[in-house]
Amino acid sequence: MGGKGGHMLHPYEDPEIVFQSLEDLFEHVALNGLEGTIKRDGQNLVVSYSLAREQAVAIRNDDHVFVKGMGLDGEGPTENFADYLAHSQKDWKRLRDGGNRNKKATPPHIVKAFSKALEELELVARSLPQKTVLELFGEDADIFYNAEVMSPISRNAIEYDVDTLSIHRILHHLYNEEKRELDTLGAADSNVRADALNKALEDYYRNTDTTYDPRDPKLTPSVSVGAMEHLAKLADAGVAETAVNDLRQYYTSYGLNASDTLGRLVFKVFRDVVERQLPTIGPEAQKKLIVRMFQEVYTEDVYSEIGSEESIVRDFGPRSNRLSEGKIHMKEILKASLDQDPMTLKTINDLKDEAKPLHLQAITPLVNILFEFSSHALGALRDLYVLNRDTEIERTRDDVLKTIANLAKSLDPINSSDAKAEEKWKKFLLQRDKFEALEDKISEAEGFVFQWPPGSDNTYKFTGLFAPINQLLGMDPSRWEQAEPVTEAVEVPEPLASNEQIPTVGPRIVLFPGSFKPPHRGHLSIVNKLLPENDEVRIFVSDPKKSVRTVGASKKLSASDVISLWEQYVSGLNGTVMVSPGAVKESIDFIAAPESEGGPPEGATIALACGAKGNDAKRFNSFASAARSDLTLIEQECPLSDKHDSIYMEQLEKNVRIKERMPSVIGSKDPADFHASDFRYLLGLVVDEGDEAAFEMVKDFVPEGVDVSSIIEMLDDVKVPVAEIKKKLSMDYLYSLVEETLDEISGMGGSVGGGLGAVSGTPGPVGPSYKRDKKKKKKLKKKKK
Repeated sequence: MGGKGGHMLHPYEDPEIVFQSLEDLFEHVALNGLEGTIKRDGQNLVVSYSLAREQAVAIRNDDHVFVKGMGLDGEGPTENFADYLAHSQKDWKRLRDGGNRNKKATPPHIVKAFSKALEELELVARSLPQKTVLELFGEDADIFYNAEVMSPISRNAIEYDVDTLSIHRILHHLYNEEKRELDTLGAADSNVRADALNKALEDYYRNTDTTYDPRDPKLTPSVSVGAMEHLAKLADAGVAETAVNDLRQYYTSYGLNASDTLGRLVFKVFRDVVERQLPTIGPEAQKKLIVRMFQEVYTEDVYSEIGSEESIVRDFGPRSNRLSEGKIHMKEILKASLDQDPMTLKTINDLKDEAKPLHLQAITPLVNILFEFSSHALGALRDLYVLNRDTEIERTRDDVLKTIANLAKSLDPINSSDAKAEEKWKKFLLQRDKFEALEDKISEAEGFVFQWPPGSDNTYKFTGLFAPINQLLGMDPSRWEQAEPVTEAVEVPEPLASNEQIPTVGPRIVLFPGSFKPPHRGHLSIVNKLLPENDEVRIFVSDPKKSVRTVGASKKLSASDVISLWEQYVSGLNGTVMVSPGAVKESIDFIAAPESEGGPPEGATIALACGAKGNDAKRFNSFASAARSDLTLIEQECPLSDKHDSIYMEQLEKNVRIKERMPSVIGSKDPADFHASDFRYLLGLVVDEGDEAAFEMVKDFVPEGVDVSSIIEMLDDVKVPVAEIKKKLSMDYLYSLVEETLDEISGMGGSVGGGLGAVSGTPGPVGPSYKRDKKKKKKLKKKKK
């Protein structure tokens, strides 16, 4: 479910929330309670009805969004919703873009529950007057409703005594025909839609002599609209008084008052850190860096004007003229700095990376205030859909206490060889203490969803004790080893393209491992083209000991050199890119780790770049076997057809000596493609001989905005004897580069590989596959003779 413009937030996630509004919320709940809806643990589904197609249709992922919902008519997985869910295929082609993904089959009991829900909706819709259907759904499923399938045959963790397709009161959607995507309605508009549908259902059930009461599981028919619930006022008014006092102490400690927003507090934290650590870069660079840090922690879903520097400064900081639109590029900030000392520029980059930890540190007191208050508020919440409230609460308590006992033994840092033992232990103690402090406030509900202020378009959620319970259960490795309930084997839906409206959908993360020695413009082009359809790209840089890459006479390219280059390359990209040491092993460790230990978020889709041919197929299989069960793994083709520009090719033709020794030319490969071995060869000529033509050609390997000289300076740090230069530029050295080129391309089938050379054609293996082949080397020598 959602909040601002349809995305539901915890209050502490909203930078625009005013402290006075939070004080009013605490006092309102204490005196009057709160109107809203219970957050339940069913199976999420987005549904509509099409008069044009004469069937109910549903959406679970982007394939269904692209075809404007899929119903039960038709045959096969591209036309029939049940067939689609039941279908399993490793190289399933996404309907929107034809890309591959590993499609898992949804368990039969869930397929059955979804099919039953669609049949019931279809039965109701066909019985309504056509005018009413048009008002509710449009001509061809133009309006979609966010719903929960509550069924005894597809229970999740909580047991409910009801069988219904329950339409939520928020997060409904209009279908955008031009983009073939869902546009989410705000809370107020969603409520209007829900009320209209509820009225139509009341009339329908009255005409069929069916008693309709969505609050009572015994009187809730097959299709219903979730009832508004009342969260009772606090039994102890002192809880609200404590919350208000703690909140005031929180914002006044930053020199703010009740009329200020949380975003202003975060902005102030960033400003104080920047001014303290970077006093010499000047006000313009300081302001840009502060705004970029703000953009690191908030997104358009949370704050719609996140791309406008003017709006951020206007709403949360000092006023200024518009400076830029969109996420500010780091190169713009670095250029604006009055202090160009390398350590100062490094600090600028470091502070950008510290934005999220600083933000978390700043809001943690507010998180704790809201946690304690909401735990008290939800402690008395009754959900009539639960079979037996007392039994459910006791079952949850027993599970958590057993988990705490397990974790107290397994995470004890004494005598532990785990490098992260202390960190894990602190996380455990934090969540354990939260649970034990308010253990008597366990609720059978996941949470409570409400609008605040009442009637506004802002939707928030309280989750109370559910948050630490969920964290504790996720930390216990013994729970991962147990046989999973069949209901947890649900296919994790693929994210909606450019949408995050369906709450069961996790983020999409691309893993791009390799040696990248060195990374070049072709590699960056891959990242640029991966970013728009993914939430995050993680570049893992390996440090292979058996295939050391050198530039020139003696400069070895280390993993730290490569990471440094990558950081320069990606600093200005509009998207989340993380660069870290490691390769295949570290990628596997990442997707195997729980979210609490730095692993992917729950339900994430993990895309492995680039493809599954040759050695990559084996690697993909090892990834699939190691990944957490809640993750969906897919193969990600690298969308690239970049070639060297005409100036580069003219330089190559003009300089015969360079061309004759170019590794791609010797290896009978197309020199117009990007090859890492060609890049290394040219860099070697520049570093060792000062070759001006090679320097000009190197520029075409380097992304726009990156200073070529800085790369040369990084490499040109060792003075070497002339004899060593000649040795390095011998034919043996050139043939070794050729071997690398051949191995790179043959392994990739002519594609871009993670950190490999060629960058055109179909996908190939990720990571270095080069091993020196003495026989091949002899053959090359013989051929040359």
